Amino acid sequence: DEQKLFDEQKLLDEQKLLDEQKLFDEQKLFDEQKLLDEQKLFDEQKLLDEHVGSPLHAVLSWFKTMTTNEYIRGVKNNGWPRFNGKLWQRNYYEHIIRNEPAYYRIVKYILNNPAKWDADKFYHK
Repeated sequence: DEQKLFDEQKLLDEQKLLDEQKLFDEQKLFDEQKLLDEQKLFDEQKLLDEHVGSPLHAVLSWFKTMTTNEYIRGVKNNGWPRFNGKLWQRNYYEHIIRNEPAYYRIVKYILNNPAKWDADKFYHK
């Protein structure tokens, strides 16, 4: 009877250790992803800081030009698929970012949006 109680307690202790390790591993992954996200935000902010004070239309024009040129180079040099159409829409949506939570919500949207292209009704392979 004592052996049975001992074995049950041992199993409970082992399960508790496994659960604690799982929580530790999940927290570690979360922390690592947070660091990666923060570095990505820092890199993107650094790119945008070069154009602080520029009119928005000038920044967007520059960005569209640079990304279009990079795409053309990719098609010519890296075998990227050719896109027959416009890469960028003519106009854009302006939105004033009024606080830090709004900023991070918009950044998250921008970072996550490409993963949703396959589900977009206008996306064609």
